[in-house]
Amino acid sequence: MSAAQLSTFSVAGHLFGVEVRVVQEVIRYQPMTRVPLAPAALAGLINLRGQVIPAVDLRRRLGFPDRAADELAMDVIVRTRDAQVRPDGGDVTVGCVTVTGEWQGNVLLACPAQLARMAASAMFNLPATQLDDDQVADALGELTNMIGGNVKSLIPGPSRLSMPTVTVGASSTVPMPRAALLSTVSLACEGLPLTVSVWRMRADRPAG
Repeated sequence: MSAAQLSTFSVAGHLFGVEVRVVQEVIRYQPMTRVPLAPAALAGLINLRGQVIPAVDLRRRLGFPDRAADELAMDVIVRTRDAQVRPDGGDVTVGCVTVTGEWQGNVLLACPAQLARMAASAMFNLPATQLDDDQVADALGELTNMIGGNVKSLIPGPSRLSMPTVTVGASSTVPMPRAALLSTVSLACEGLPLTVSVWRMRADRPAG
C-alpha cells in the first residue's frame, strides 16, 4: 500500500492534511459576504472567479479560539465529488436561477441543509427522515424559482428565467462566471438563516 501525499495546513496550532490529488489551489484569504443571523461557524459566501462558495470557519467549527486580527489566513481549495469546496465548507444548500435579457445575472437562495429539508417536508407533506436529496433539491428549486420570478418582474425590458439548479450539502458551489454581488437580503426561518442574493453579470461575459 503506497503512502498518501498530503497538503498540510495548521489551524490554531493543530496540523491537518488534505490529499494532494484533490487539492486544486492554495490562495490568500478571500473577502466574503457576511450572512447576518447565520450560525457563528458560517463565515459567509466567497466569490472565487465566479463560483459562490459557502464557507465555514474551521476554527469555530472545531471550537478553537478566533485567529488574531493580524494573523494571515489562507484558503485551500479542494475538489471532491465533482465540486469545489474549502476545507472549512459548511452544510449549506444553494439554489440558483439565471436571468437573461437586457439585464443578466443570477438569483441565489442559500440556507442550511436542515432548513431545506424542513421546507421539503412541508412541501411534500412527508417526514423529513423519509425525504431523499432529489426531493430536497426539488423543493428548494421551486422556492428559488418563485423568488427569481419576483426579481425578474422588477427588471425592465424582456427577460427570461432559467430552470433552477440546486446543490445540496457541504460541497455546494454555484458556477457564475464574472458575476458581481449586487444585493443580499438575510432572513431567519425557524431560527435558521436564509439568504437571498442577486449577482449581476459583467458586460464582457453574457449569462449562460
